[in-house]
Amino acid sequence: MAKPPSCASVSNTVSMNPPAFQLYASDFLAATSEMTAEEVGVYFRLLLHQWIKGGIPDDDNRLMAMAGQCQASSLAYAKTKFGKCEDGALRQGRMEREREKQRVFREKQAVNGAKRWAGNPKPDAVAMPSLMPNACSPSPSPSPSPSPSLPLTLPPKDKEGRRPLSLDEVKAHFVEISLPESLAEEFWHFYEANGWVQGKGKPLKKWQSAAQTWKKNYNGNTKPNGSGSGRSSVADTRNSFIGGQDTWEATSGKRALEEGKGFGLE
Repeated sequence: MAKPPSCASVSNTVSMNPPAFQLYASDFLAATSEMTAEEVGVYFRLLLHQWIKGGIPDDDNRLMAMAGQCQASSLAYAKTKFGKCEDGALRQGRMEREREKQRVFREKQAVNGAKRWAGNPKPDAVAMPSLMPNACSPSPSPSPSPSPSLPLTLPPKDKEGRRPLSLDEVKAHFVEISLPESLAEEFWHFYEANGWVQGKGKPLKKWQSAAQTWKKNYNGNTKPNGSGSGRSSVADTRNSFIGGQDTWEATSGKRALEEGKGFGLE
């Protein structure tokens, strides 16, 4: 077996090996056109082991374990694609050339980045991410590249007090009016979802007033002497607001009709 290029340099670069390598589809298909499906699978798995470990052992038993369950003949044929290096490890030459290309590219990018920062030493300067051109991963589910994080900007507090600045402000107010923090979270998420409006889409005039209404419903859902557990149901309190102001008006109207009051029945 012929010795592949860059055998001597592999041990110095494998510790900083990137997780992906370039796979040239047409070249790979051409190189494996006369191989069976099992031989191609064995060959590709051995390539992956070489990329991760820097080389594969010249030991058929260990190679069989790396390749998975396969015929000895398939392993023998796939093994012919690898050359033996001076350190005794087997390596495929094209794979090591791609490893070297990536190493050179990373070093070049590091030098360019250092020059860019040296020429722009501003404290708020942002280094632009550089991607390797035409890089593709052989993995069917490559890890996504992280996106640059953007600063989180909270909306300013309304001068009229329509909405609170944060959930912590709601929690502090609910504790002040003797309501649990869990209900404060329900209150916050409910009104954050609907844009801090009440029934019929009318904006809240003051969120603290809405909290007082939640308190009344919370106290109404508490069962200290009945069959309940003696603790209020946060879900019941929240659900009593799903209909918004419309539900309140309908309930008040029904009560007025039953008592013979209002709506022209005095």
